[in-house]
Amino acid sequence: MNKPSQNDWIEAIAERIVDEWDGKTHFPEDSQILRNFLLIALKMNSEWIEKFIGTGFIEDSYFDQLE
Repeated sequence: MNKPSQNDWIEAIAERIVDEWDGKTHFPEDSQILRNFLLIALKMNSEWIEKFIGTGFIEDSYFDQLE
C-alpha cells in the first residue's frame, strides 16, 4: 500500500472519532455534523492531524492494519 496521504488520515481520524461517539446510533444526523466539522477543522489545521496519530483515537499503524 502507498503511504497514506494527509486526506487519508483526515478521513480516518474523523471516522474513528465519530464511530467512538456514544450518540452515533441515537443521533445519526448529529454524527454527520460532527464528521463534517472534523473534516473541515483538520483540513484547516493540518498540524492537528499528527497530534491525533498514535493516540487512542487512531493508531499510527492504522493503515498497515488495512492491508
